[in-house]
Amino acid sequence: MRPPNWVIVLACIVPFLGWWAYGLFDLDEGFYAAVVSDMLRRGDWITPTYNGVPWFEKPILAYWLAMPSVLALGPEWGPRLPSVLCTLLTAWMLSRFALQEYGKAAGQVVPIVYCSSLLPLGLGRMMMTDAPLVAAMTGGLLATWGSVTGARGSLALSRSLAGLAIGLAVLAKGPVGLVLFTGILILLAWVDTEARPRLARGWWWFLSVFLAVVSAWYVPCFLANGQAFVQEFLIEQNVGRFTGGDRSHSVPPWAHPVYYPVILAAGLLPFWPFVARKFLRREQRADGFLLVWAVVVLAFFTMSGTKLPHYVLPAAPPLAVLIGRALASKLEAGFSRGWGWLLGWPVAACALANAVFYRDWDQRMREVQSLARYASGKGAGLVVYRIGREGDPGTGGLELQETSHPSVLFYYRGLTTLTDEEAALDRERLPFFVLTRAGRWNPPSGWGYETVPIVQDKYRLYLVKAR
Repeated sequence: MRPPNWVIVLACIVPFLGWWAYGLFDLDEGFYAAVVSDMLRRGDWITPTYNGVPWFEKPILAYWLAMPSVLALGPEWGPRLPSVLCTLLTAWMLSRFALQEYGKAAGQVVPIVYCSSLLPLGLGRMMMTDAPLVAAMTGGLLATWGSVTGARGSLALSRSLAGLAIGLAVLAKGPVGLVLFTGILILLAWVDTEARPRLARGWWWFLSVFLAVVSAWYVPCFLANGQAFVQEFLIEQNVGRFTGGDRSHSVPPWAHPVYYPVILAAGLLPFWPFVARKFLRREQRADGFLLVWAVVVLAFFTMSGTKLPHYVLPAAPPLAVLIGRALASKLEAGFSRGWGWLLGWPVAACALANAVFYRDWDQRMREVQSLARYASGKGAGLVVYRIGREGDPGTGGLELQETSHPSVLFYYRGLTTLTDEEAALDRERLPFFVLTRAGRWNPPSGWGYETVPIVQDKYRLYLVKAR
C-alpha cells in the first residue's frame, strides 16, 4: 500500500535535518561563506570579494541566495539553507516528471531516491554551487522535454521557462550550464527523431529570456571590474579548469575514465543495486531522454582535465529517476517490505550524514573556527599567519592535504591580514590577534601578549598588546 503524499514529503526532508549542527568545511564552503560575509560587510551585491579583494572563482547566484539567508538566520542555519531548498526543489520537479511519465508510484519513489542517495544528500547539506546549478538545469531540461511531448503548454512558454532556468544555471556555475544543456539537446535530437521538429523551433524565446537573466549580473560585474573579470572568471576559472590548468584538482591519468563512473556508483547508493539489471534499460521514450542527459554530463566531465567528485552531480537527477522508476515497478509487483525499507532509509541516512559530517568537522575545523569566533567583536585586528599548507599546492593524486581555513574569515566577520611573512606582524596595528598552527610562531621576547582562554591543541591564538 502506497503511503500518503505528506509522508513522502517528510521522507525527503528528513535526510537534511541537522545541517546546522556543525560548522563549515574548508576549502569550498569556507571560501563561499567568506565571500558572502565580505559582500554583506561591504553592502555590495555585484562584485564577489574575499577579504576585500575581488574573487571570481564562481558567479553570483550562490551568494545571492545565501546573503539574505545568513542575514535572517545567522551563521549556523543560513549558509547551507539554499542548498537544502534547491535539492528539495529538484526532487519536487523530478517527482512531477516521474508522475507524468511513469505513474503515481514512481512519482513517490523518485524524490526519496534523489534526496536520500549519498551524492545529492551530501552536497545538499553543504554550501556549494552544485545544488543551485542542478535545480536550474533540471528545470530547463524538463521544460524543454515538456515542449517535446506537448505536456508543457505553448512552445513560447516552454522555451521561456527553459531560458530562465538555464540563465540561472549560468549564474550558478558559469557557462558549463549552457554547454551541458546544449550538448544534451543535440544528442537528444540525434537519437530521438520524433523530437526533432519540436526541438528545432522557438529558440528566440529561449535566447531573449536567457540573455536577460544572465545580463542581470554579467553586465554590471564587467562594467565594475573590466578585463580582470573576463580574465579570471571566464578564462582561468572556466576554460582553464576544463583544460586541466588547475593542478590542485588534478588526478592521475589512469583515473580519468573511471573517476566519475565510480563516483556515481557510490553516490547513488544504496538504491541502484536493487535494480541493477533493469534501471538502465530503455523501455519508454522518456528513458532515452534521461539516458542522454546522464551520458552527456558524464562524458563532459570525464573529458575535463580537472576532477572533483561534486562536478558530476548534474548526472544524478536523470539516474535517480531511472532508479526510482525501476524500484516503483518492483514495489508495484509485490515487494511487500519495500515501502518500509524505502521510508526507513532517510532516517538512517540522516543519522549517518550527521555522524560523518560532525566527526570530520570536529576533528579538522572546530578548534580553528572556535578561535576565530572568540576573536570576533573584540575590537582587535586578526592576523592569520602561516595557517595553510606549506610546499607544493597540487596533489597530483586523490589524497587530501593540509588546507588553509577560509572559513576563519566568515566566523571572524571582518577584514584580516593573511600572511606567511613574519615581518608583517611588526607592521600590524595594535592590538591584534595572531592565529596560526601550533609550532609555527611564538611571540618574540619583549612583546606583551596573552593567550586566549580557549583550549588550543593544533592551533594557537595570541592577543598581542605591545611590542
